[in-house]
Amino acid sequence: MNGPVMGVLNMRNMSFDYSYKFVNGKPVFVDVTNIISWQTGYHDVKWTHKKGSKTFNKTKDTTNVVAKGIYTLGIVIGGQSIGYTWNGEWNRNLTLTN
Repeated sequence: MNGPVMGVLNMRNMSFDYSYKFVNGKPVFVDVTNIISWQTGYHDVKWTHKKGSKTFNKTKDTTNVVAKGIYTLGIVIGGQSIGYTWNGEWNRNLTLTN
């Protein structure tokens, strides 16, 4: 997605809030909210965050947080993409431990 030099200096960032509680002495997720994503550094391809979601495993001690967005190879003017665009997805896993 990025040139050899630009890819090294590009960071994908994701932020979210989560809450948990203890059930039978073990931590379990209650919710994950406010999922956002953005790029920092130098990049050839622009990322535009569209939405976030989460899923929990059966015991609710692990969550997969997903940020969905659009990559643009070109420019974005006033929120309108000009150039080649395609859908993208970033995943982060989080596990609670004692």
